[in-house]
Amino acid sequence: MTPEIIKRLKAEVHDEKLDELRRLLVKNVNRARGVMCTNYEAWDKALDTYRAVRTPDAHDMRARSKREPEKMIVPLSYAQVNTLVTFLFLAYTQKESIFELVASGPEDNGRKLEVCQTIIDREVRLTNYHSKLVQALLDMARFNLGVMKTSWKYESRTVKSKVEMPAIPFDLMQGLMLPMAGEMEEEREVIISDGNYVEVISPYSFFYDTRQPLNNWKQGRFAADESQFHFQELRTMERDGSLVGVEYVMPFDSKAWSVRKQGTVLRDVDPQIQRRGKNTDDYMVCLTTVQQKIVPKDYELSESEDEEIWVFTVANDNRILSADPLNAPHNEFTYDILTMSPDQHVDLSDSLSMLIDPLQEVITWLMNARIAAVRQNVDGRFVVDPNYVDIATLTAGNKYIMLKKNAPFNQGVGAFIHQLKTVDPTVTHMQDAETLMRMMQIVSGVNENSMGQVASGRRSATENRAANAGAASRMKLIAATVWIDGLAPQGRKMLLNARQDLQLETFEKIMGDTALEDWNLFHVENPVELMGNEDYFMFDGTLQSEKGYMAQSLQELVGTLASNPEVLASTNLDLVAMIKEIQYLRGLKNLERFEKPPQPMIPNGTTATIPTLEQGGIEQPPVIPGTPPQQ
Repeated sequence: MTPEIIKRLKAEVHDEKLDELRRLLVKNVNRARGVMCTNYEAWDKALDTYRAVRTPDAHDMRARSKREPEKMIVPLSYAQVNTLVTFLFLAYTQKESIFELVASGPEDNGRKLEVCQTIIDREVRLTNYHSKLVQALLDMARFNLGVMKTSWKYESRTVKSKVEMPAIPFDLMQGLMLPMAGEMEEEREVIISDGNYVEVISPYSFFYDTRQPLNNWKQGRFAADESQFHFQELRTMERDGSLVGVEYVMPFDSKAWSVRKQGTVLRDVDPQIQRRGKNTDDYMVCLTTVQQKIVPKDYELSESEDEEIWVFTVANDNRILSADPLNAPHNEFTYDILTMSPDQHVDLSDSLSMLIDPLQEVITWLMNARIAAVRQNVDGRFVVDPNYVDIATLTAGNKYIMLKKNAPFNQGVGAFIHQLKTVDPTVTHMQDAETLMRMMQIVSGVNENSMGQVASGRRSATENRAANAGAASRMKLIAATVWIDGLAPQGRKMLLNARQDLQLETFEKIMGDTALEDWNLFHVENPVELMGNEDYFMFDGTLQSEKGYMAQSLQELVGTLASNPEVLASTNLDLVAMIKEIQYLRGLKNLERFEKPPQPMIPNGTTATIPTLEQGGIEQPPVIPGTPPQQ
């Protein structure tokens, strides 16, 4: 923030332009919240479906007291969602690098490509990206909306350290006020964090310009997310210089909260539970981060008349605490959205959990009805003559059913009590549930092959490979869609951020001895050169089973060529390169470590070899590891 902006934000009462800007930001986010909150009920149900959550009723409480099984929800959504997430995660992480950089031109090959690949791999490790990816994929499968946010985080600390002072000869010290040799303290800046920062934003807390369809959300006027912080955390942010004017933040008033509470999951900022006196600072504040497209001159933020993306922080919808230009080389919103099926004709299509929920409810009902019927049949139903049977011993579930003293024994017990035989209509419920589960797999595309289960019956290797490929085809489409729309743009943003903002000191720690030579290839003095960058990342959706088939086919070809030297000579193929490719497909890399060292050359240009015993040579002593060769 410039000193002028900081001065304006520090004022107790903001000027007219800042207040106009605040009203614009709050209006945009509230409009989006009104649309997004219509999905919350369905999302809540999808989450409960995934977690198999249900509220116990009176029958469950009775069964619990008797230590009998309660009604349950069959967790089919859990199995389906986790199978899809596992498939996608393994598809993206099967190689050493999630983001495998591909040069768009010959000038980008060579050392520059290697350096960029090293940096983007470091960013993946630094951000704990694998864990964030799993969470985003889970959100996508349950809500059909996974949101990831990429920003740059730089943090340093000034520390004191002792340095050795060199000894200075006495004759040079004459007339100079110099310290004697020894130790002295100096202050220096130590970088604690310097790299990309990746967050997974809950779909409940993300808002975009809903006047655009979701598949075209980047063309909207804004994107935002909100979270709640303790007031003392805001003071810490103010000391770090990221927020200004924290002391003037006020809780929501009752009127504003009555409108807002219907569309937010942040309950701790409710004004009913906030501070009562001005000196109380133990309360929660809602911070809304808005990335808005504006003309800075319209709000006196700068002299620029071009439309730019600025980032604002609004506290409790009543005060702006920060205002900065985005200053990113990609010049896009820093959010990336993962969806299963982008569709321009719907705002938000059904997720996997929502899709299978009706089938899961029917299967759950069938299973619970079966359990209830079995419990009833186990308990038994009796026709009883109360004149001769002690009903109390029957209803209490005692081991013995007592007869009354006046019961005549010459008629037999069957005359007083008889078990009623009934037909159980739930006998076929298990078969019906199995049929519905097969139907669910057809609908979702996540079937038994993708779950690692082998179908009954005999299959040949070719049939099994075809079944696996068919099972994965629909999920590979989802993987490609998620990559193209979400992950690849995010990787590009991470690389561009690093090329613009990474410090030389951090770069040297990463690259080591070649850092100074590589710095000019990686870093650009003018960030404008990064705009419109054409570098991109490749996604390889080939499954391990498919790679095994490719390796087997290539191995058969190598065997054929090796046994026919004339055919090999006519094809001009490199057998060594083919063998390396076979091992790479099977997961064995760096095959060069098995190569033999080069043989010494004799003066006529041929390779020197040691003759064998049959060739008239002498017997060579065995070589013991760790001992020098005999002369």
